[in-house]
Amino acid sequence: MMPPGAWPPNGGFVSITRTTLQPGMQVDRYGGRMVNGVFNDKGTYVAQAGAPFEVRALPAGDINRPYTVYEVVKPLPADMGPAIPWFGQPGMGAQYKFTDGIDDLITQGYLKRLP
Repeated sequence: MMPPGAWPPNGGFVSITRTTLQPGMQVDRYGGRMVNGVFNDKGTYVAQAGAPFEVRALPAGDINRPYTVYEVVKPLPADMGPAIPWFGQPGMGAQYKFTDGIDDLITQGYLKRLP
């Protein structure tokens, strides 16, 4: 039995496939924070842009975190799979996990933040 509020097993994936996101694809996430007036996002998980919150299987309070859309600029390897139903959410939406955090991927030229 997992303690209340614990993150799901297997990195939150029902199953995992290695894939490469292609330039032009838009992804989004709830997360990141303002530090000294600058937005920082060290997160490594995203979903297809516009995916409903419930299919991401995030804690309910995350809907109040900053929502940001990113565009893939150059081919970007990622783990992909459906989100495990968790936190009282149905899950099963496609999610992607990167090896590096969002800010690093922007610096490396893989992603750009959209307005």
